[in-house]
Amino acid sequence: MEAKKIVLFSAFFALTLSIFSPLLYQITSSTTPKPSTFWAVLPDTNEPISNDLQRIPPSTVYQNKEWYKEGNLDPYEIYNPYLQKCLLCNFNVRNLNSDSTTRDAIFSFMFSEIAGILPFTRSLRTTGSNCRVFIFADDNSMSKITEDELMVLDRCSITLIKTGFSKHMAWTQIVLLRYPVFYDFLFLRRYLIDRVIIVDMYDSVFQGDPFTTDFQKDTFYFVEENSSIENCWINALWLQQAAPDSYEIIKKNKILNSGLFMGGTMQVLKFLDIYLTFYENKDQNSTAPDQGYFNFVAYTKVLNDPSMKTKILTGNDGVIVLSYFQESQTKLIFGNFKPKNAVIYPRILHQYDTRSEFRVSVFYACPKGRLNTSTYIRNMHSDGNYGGNHIRYDEEEEHEEIDANE
Repeated sequence: MEAKKIVLFSAFFALTLSIFSPLLYQITSSTTPKPSTFWAVLPDTNEPISNDLQRIPPSTVYQNKEWYKEGNLDPYEIYNPYLQKCLLCNFNVRNLNSDSTTRDAIFSFMFSEIAGILPFTRSLRTTGSNCRVFIFADDNSMSKITEDELMVLDRCSITLIKTGFSKHMAWTQIVLLRYPVFYDFLFLRRYLIDRVIIVDMYDSVFQGDPFTTDFQKDTFYFVEENSSIENCWINALWLQQAAPDSYEIIKKNKILNSGLFMGGTMQVLKFLDIYLTFYENKDQNSTAPDQGYFNFVAYTKVLNDPSMKTKILTGNDGVIVLSYFQESQTKLIFGNFKPKNAVIYPRILHQYDTRSEFRVSVFYACPKGRLNTSTYIRNMHSDGNYGGNHIRYDEEEEHEEIDANE
């Protein structure tokens, strides 16, 4: 009789647990705070590790003077527990020799404005990349980011680094501010990160994991555009504004894009150190965009520096800048895009939003659904409308997919 009671009680308990455990999980999941915004690791030392690197943070005057020092995130943890619920895109992933780890990192920034943050992060996680992602944001940008965006970033394990207040600046000054921010943060965490990609978030997406066996830690990589400096009036103007005495020497070289560069940690730090040293001696009120300075430093200093191993990447090296892409017969379909002369599919697509066909394709592959967001894709309305052409997709179906991932 006693044994029968025990069996009945066990059955009743199991039935009760099966009924109420999903509800209990839903309640605890919705009430447990999720760290959408948190700091990165606190380093063990501030000392330079070689004679090649003498710059000690801070590299500029910050409103929040200690932002780059604080942190409590374990450098070897495998993200947060919500990564498996990341809202992924739907496209053909083009991975080749992928070898990303949590010691690889992507740096990007959003100062004053937000655009393209969800296609950027969702496409990256769709590739299965294990790298960390650090997006540096000032208070102005943080005030504009929506709860839905924070939810997606949290589930996709994207780390927002709050740099504090930034005074009102021209766009050229805002873009230049990222260099000391990246240097100071990376310098204090150089033992925790092996390889770094620095890329503009606003206009970049991923067809494949950007970290591969070809990505060497002892090399710094530039990315060239499909035009020479002298054949692009705006880049010619920028270089003349930034370094007028060097224009004639440099002008026949291909444009090197300042919105996408990468390398081993020490190589990236060396480049940023050289760049900042040069810029500190310039008129910091100059209206020249950073790409003019970037090309001057690249062609007159870094590429001629025997202590730095460098390589210029082309469209056949797994990265591409689309602003001057001229192949009319090549379809701009996200996940299937490959230049006709390329052997491999590009893994990083930069400046995709300069082409209307690509904006549409990315919008289809990574639909916004009913998410409340800031600017989802630049030069495109939130309903998928650009220039009178409307993208149609089943919002109810997408909403169900979002709910299923929650």
